[in-house]
Amino acid sequence: TETTMITASATSSSTTAALIATVVVVVLLQPAMAASPVARHVHVSTAQNTDVVVTLRPYDADGDSMTVTITALPAVGTLYNVSSNFITYGYTPAKDTAIAAAPFVLSTAAAYRLVYSAPTAFAATSFTYTANDGGTTSSAGTVFVTPATNVTVDEQFHTDYAQWQVVTAQTTNATWSGTSVGSLNHFVYVGEVDLVLNANNDDRWYFSAPSKFLGNQAMLYGGTLSFWFGSFEGTFSAPYLRDNPQTFVMIECSTCAAGAGISIAQRSVSYTGGITQFSFTLNEAASSGWLKDPKDTRVTEWSAPTQCEVVQVLSAISGIRIYGDLTTLHEAIGIDAVTFKVSATADIPVACYT
Repeated sequence: TETTMITASATSSSTTAALIATVVVVVLLQPAMAASPVARHVHVSTAQNTDVVVTLRPYDADGDSMTVTITALPAVGTLYNVSSNFITYGYTPAKDTAIAAAPFVLSTAAAYRLVYSAPTAFAATSFTYTANDGGTTSSAGTVFVTPATNVTVDEQFHTDYAQWQVVTAQTTNATWSGTSVGSLNHFVYVGEVDLVLNANNDDRWYFSAPSKFLGNQAMLYGGTLSFWFGSFEGTFSAPYLRDNPQTFVMIECSTCAAGAGISIAQRSVSYTGGITQFSFTLNEAASSGWLKDPKDTRVTEWSAPTQCEVVQVLSAISGIRIYGDLTTLHEAIGIDAVTFKVSATADIPVACYT
């Protein structure tokens, strides 16, 4: 804290006396608050049995030097320190000693770099790190490692229903089929749902995703959610189609907005029967079609989410719904190949980290 003294004087004259008043003002100037560091999320794509150099992306608005700590190791694959030859000359192989346990503080000479060694036939995995500017430690940033396909998580339903559920008046497991129907090759479906779910027939049934699709999926910002969707029974034409806008896909975050929750949805999807692949880009652009649930039944207008609201939802997904109830009559619906895929170019702005 700095102290500044300002002195002001005033003089009053009369024939008998002179009055001089002096006022001293002390101003306490608080120093500017230092910006907290940010451990930005990182995406790395690699092939099996391959070493890849990962550059972490700590950020400090004040330009302070930072220390990086690995706080959780990947579930598959191994992390290594970078070698001195790689640091000095850029020579390969880049990896040196294995990082066997977390927390682990990276050498400052490594310039925020380390090596990830991918095993055979690996699926997407992740590890976390924090940044410290000498005074404050950031929240954990996540390094998402995917195969060359850039798929973070998917479900092909090869052997069973894979924990997908159907939510109607009650919650049940989706039915699995080991057969093929067009582009649905081993899939889950719903064939028996009460025609009327409540007195007004305005409740709608949906498929609910299992836990592997939930949680921190932040690097999906700018990526895609895709799936195959097909009908075996039903009349998908007027007057039996439900009027648009009706929610077709919803991604929920129950902890966002200080616990008030944020949900984003696709609301005006056209479907007239048959088997169709849907793909939705996960960002705030109007062309991507996501709208924010006002969470008030009296409000009929759904607004576009902001960029940071989309990032918040993807960072803490609590539920994913795919609605099959598209008509006012009975329908039998199946889904297959539900896939999250990362964009190779999209990035999360620093302003959206909390």
